[in-house]
Amino acid sequence: ADTPPKPAEKTAEKPAEKPAEKPAEKPAEKPAPEPTEKPTEKPAPAPTEKPTEKPTEKPTDNPASPPAEKPAEKPAEKPATEPSEKPSEKPASEPAEKPTEKPAAPAAEAKPVEPAAAVLRTVAAARTANQQWRETMGGERDVRRKAAETLVAALADLAIDVQRVDGAAAESPAALDAVAALAKELAAEAGTTKVVEVLTAGQVELVERKSPAIALVGTAKVTAKDGSLFVTELQLGDKTQRTIRVLSSADPGWAADAKVLVIGDLADTKEQPIEGFSGEPGVVVVTRHRGFIWAP
Repeated sequence: ADTPPKPAEKTAEKPAEKPAEKPAEKPAEKPAPEPTEKPTEKPAPAPTEKPTEKPTEKPTDNPASPPAEKPAEKPAEKPATEPSEKPSEKPASEPAEKPTEKPAAPAAEAKPVEPAAAVLRTVAAARTANQQWRETMGGERDVRRKAAETLVAALADLAIDVQRVDGAAAESPAALDAVAALAKELAAEAGTTKVVEVLTAGQVELVERKSPAIALVGTAKVTAKDGSLFVTELQLGDKTQRTIRVLSSADPGWAADAKVLVIGDLADTKEQPIEGFSGEPGVVVVTRHRGFIWAP
């Protein structure tokens, strides 16, 4: 009667105590702190500290510095300076200079004209200027003045070409005859004669001129021999009525008080002595050709 109750007590105590304590303590304590502490602490500092420190230190010290310096210096200097300087200098300078120099040379070479042909050309220009001057008659004073100055400028150009003509050349007589015919045409109008007399007299006082050549219309006075030259006193048509000496190697044969067109070179014998002239030094006109009668 004493033996059966012992095993009943042992079996009832052991299973009741052990399963109640172990499952209640282990799942409540361990899973709660581990998932909350580990994921919050580890992932937060690990990604922020490690990736920021490693990529900044390693690429700057070891791999980034040598490749960054070499490719940046070499390709930036050579292709930037060489292609920009060479193609800009050579094609810009060579084609710009050559086409401007070559066409200018033939224009300068073709400019020289035979003296007689040049006289005929300037005679035609003077005729045109005379026609324009006559068309202004009765017009405004300023317009007429400008046309008269253009005519006198054409005569000045004519003087330059006449002084280049060689009297011994075969074509010279035709050129000088054209000048004589022009003088008759201009003398046909009394108003033209007066204007040309006054304006050509002013050419003597010019300080700056293209050439020493000059064309004067005036009244011939006395002609006398002086050494090996003939000296004619030419009275100018301005208000002063002054005279200027005309030197020629031959007697011009002008009648007293004849209106003439004299073409020659203006010279001052004080600075430039004239061979064969022994008169008083001063301003003279040295003519290579006989003057042209200014009469219709």
